Amino acid sequence: MTKFKLRNIFFILSLFILFWSMLSFNSNANPVPIASPELGGLIPKEDTNCSMTNANVIVEIDATNLNKIIDFSFSGNYTIFNPSEMINVTIAAPFSNMIYSENIIGDISLNDSSIPFSIRPFNFWDSLWFESSLWKEYLQGSGIPYITFLICNITIPENTSITLEYTFDSNITVDLRALGELFFRYEVGTSRVWKGNVTESVEFRVFGKTPDEFYNNSCTVSDLQDGKIYLWEWKNEIIYDDYVYIMYHGNYSWPPYFIPFGNSFLTIKIIFVFVLVYVIKLRRSK
Repeated sequence: MTKFKLRNIFFILSLFILFWSMLSFNSNANPVPIASPELGGLIPKEDTNCSMTNANVIVEIDATNLNKIIDFSFSGNYTIFNPSEMINVTIAAPFSNMIYSENIIGDISLNDSSIPFSIRPFNFWDSLWFESSLWKEYLQGSGIPYITFLICNITIPENTSITLEYTFDSNITVDLRALGELFFRYEVGTSRVWKGNVTESVEFRVFGKTPDEFYNNSCTVSDLQDGKIYLWEWKNEIIYDDYVYIMYHGNYSWPPYFIPFGNSFLTIKIIFVFVLVYVIKLRRSK
């Protein structure tokens, strides 16, 4: 075999190695579609000496038909203690835009009395980035590009505990046939922005289809009529977990070694045509 033929074979093999490596790289880089209804705890605008001593969250999800509309309700009860002089606090409660928007009727009550609050849909260019370092830290860590902040201003007297309660009903429209994953997530890590320990419980009451996965660290699962309860509890401690969740697997799957569209496929076609033309020229030159 001549050096010319060896050089040609080596060149063609190199192109095919490049071809397959590009396929592998791009197939891994295309993420599976995920829907993530996000719920967060309470985040003060600025550092305070206040502690969140208790938090009780109940999330009800009707997963009877996951390919249509999922009814959803949220109830969060939080006790905040101020050990120092009277203070005014601005507090944000983050929820993903999937489950909370300006069309949703929600309520925030302070010691059983409704209080006014503002709704701040966040996007990448929003000034919320600069209004609070604590809010910015949450936005950077959540990984969710579209989120809504429910913001209220409260006054907490010296050496006093107050109770904030958040309630709303919502629904989301999903189609698991077009998704890789659907998971409902509650951010318990937001409790660390408050001073001291917290006693907290987060309860997901799921009706209909049982989740395919759930966050199993310290989780207690019990039966409910037509459903199940997933309960996480912490007793007077710092919560080192960042979030808890339940998850459903969708029917979407990305072909592992073939990309049917996009700029990557265009590049691959160009390489393939180049190799084909080169081989034809070699055959004609014999």
